[in-house]
Amino acid sequence: MKYKALFTDFDGTLFSDNFEVSKKDIAAIDDYVKRGGKFFISTGRLFNSIYPYLKAMNVKSDMIVVSQGAEVYDVNTKQPLFRELISLDLASRIISYIYDYMKINPQITAMLYIDDEVYFLDRLPEYREAFCNILKIKPHILDCTLQEFLDKVQKKPSKILIMTEEAHIKEFIEGGEKALNGDAVFCESRKFLIEIMPKEINKGTAVEYVAKHYGIDMDDVICVGDSDNDLSMIKVAGLGVATQNALERVKVHAKYIAPSCNDSPIADIINKFCMD
Repeated sequence: MKYKALFTDFDGTLFSDNFEVSKKDIAAIDDYVKRGGKFFISTGRLFNSIYPYLKAMNVKSDMIVVSQGAEVYDVNTKQPLFRELISLDLASRIISYIYDYMKINPQITAMLYIDDEVYFLDRLPEYREAFCNILKIKPHILDCTLQEFLDKVQKKPSKILIMTEEAHIKEFIEGGEKALNGDAVFCESRKFLIEIMPKEINKGTAVEYVAKHYGIDMDDVICVGDSDNDLSMIKVAGLGVATQNALERVKVHAKYIAPSCNDSPIADIINKFCMD
């Protein structure tokens, strides 16, 4: 088999706009694994958000890349095998920028991913509810600022996220990149959502960790995605793939454009590249 491992993003890639994984994709993945391939989901979600979907698919996969590459979890033990978290110093700088921006645009809320849980500011509940309904997670709502919470728990976040109106996304990202002097990467994963990570932590480094664990050369790896946070793994893969619904700035780095997330892209990829 030419490609021994396949990593796919979830939302907007394996997961359709109708909030389901197609039976065609599940069947193709199952066949790929039974023929010796290694299958992995690489997502920005928390482990407890993505795990139920993997179990429902009923395909063999021993690891999941979560939190945009900050963590790799063992599916069987439900424990992290790999963690590269945001330092408390950088987290404080990011939080400071978020609060400065709130003075300009109050239509913004923020959250922290810590220890596979999400902690939300107590503001803009409609944003929070929409986010949690999609991810099927229960939020912890803070009664203090993000910085006060970090000072209290003294735990490093795996990811910091903000939600705001689409019209403010570009302004927030450009201001953040300048304020953080390039030490953090701002990824627009949805029209209302920005994920903030240290520049050295991404899906690409996590994919390399998993591939090395199994003794698989990166030339024998396929990575599939649709958004900015997928670029790092698309670039390091032997075969980097973008879906038809992917951002144009992601597509230009892909070696192959698969059908959209609504048209069983993973089955298409497996049938074209993993049948030898």
